[in-house]
Amino acid sequence: MVKNTAFAMFWDGSMAEAGRIIEWIEAEGGIAEFKETNETSHRLHPEIRVRSGKGIRYAAYPEHWIVHINDGFEPMSQFKFEETFPQVTE
Repeated sequence: MVKNTAFAMFWDGSMAEAGRIIEWIEAEGGIAEFKETNETSHRLHPEIRVRSGKGIRYAAYPEHWIVHINDGFEPMSQFKFEETFPQVTE
C-alpha cells in the first residue's frame, strides 16, 4: 500500500513567490503559469494557474496554498487548507 503524502507551499501573492512555486511544481513534473493581469473583469488580481487531472486550477488570490498530493497539485484557500490539514496548522 502506498501512503498518501502531501507537500504544500503558501503563496503570498507576489511575483517572486509565484516564481518559486512554479519552479517547484515543474520540478515535480507539473505544469503551471503566473498571470499578472487576468483577462476577465471579475478577476482583477494575479493568479497562479496549475494544470491538473481536473483541468486548470487557479490559485487566484494571495494567501492560497498549492498542495502536492500524490501526483497532482491542488490550489486551496487558507480555510480549506486548515480544514483538510489541521495537524499542519495547529
